[in-house]
Amino acid sequence: FLAVYCEGIVQMAACPGCFFPLSLLRQTLCEELIVKKTLFIYIAFFLVTAALSSMGTEDGTVPAYEEFPEALGFQYGEISGTGLSYQSWNGTLGLQYAAGILYSPYDEVSWYTNNTLDYIVGAEAQFRVFGEDFSDWLSGQLYTFVGLGHRGYIPVILVSESQQIGETDTWSDPVFAVGSYTPTIGLGAGIGIELILFRHFSVPIELGYGLNWGPTLGSLDKQFTVNLYPQVGFRYRY
Repeated sequence: FLAVYCEGIVQMAACPGCFFPLSLLRQTLCEELIVKKTLFIYIAFFLVTAALSSMGTEDGTVPAYEEFPEALGFQYGEISGTGLSYQSWNGTLGLQYAAGILYSPYDEVSWYTNNTLDYIVGAEAQFRVFGEDFSDWLSGQLYTFVGLGHRGYIPVILVSESQQIGETDTWSDPVFAVGSYTPTIGLGAGIGIELILFRHFSVPIELGYGLNWGPTLGSLDKQFTVNLYPQVGFRYRY
């Protein structure tokens, strides 16, 4: 959601009323916004858990993350994948899968994407380090993860901008064309925390480094990127 929101802001700010491709401006503004909000959530989580650490549940109660080991929901992340997700835990090992796809006709400008086709699939292996039921309504766990993802997209290219026709108030429509299919493969690892509210509602928050390879992006030095990626999701445990 944050990526969609801030990408729209950058496009409107940089080129009101017209198509504007993703650029360094989007990376600096959007990623800074996402990282700041993610760090704020991290801090808030630790403050809450510290305040409730003395409010443990009764002895013998099965922790929520063990009582309900499976979950369905939504995940956003460059490493984990973005889209509908499924997660399953077996002891201290968790496996998570996510997949999503977007499509819009290339001649229809969309505020939330610059691609006519965009899909992403990803998988993570998660390893619990610590878990606790802090109260009857709040549980949580700390874990590390490794992930592998694949994304493919077909960009929309602006051929000519909208132009005024003569001295009239009439403007021509912008002209777009379909670009080439671009695949990328990503590998990453990091640390995550999971908030479990009322024993069912799961909010995972992750921060990790990812290595992305785009084999069609030109010379070798342009094919690889390394970035720090925040990730977040919302799931229902059962």
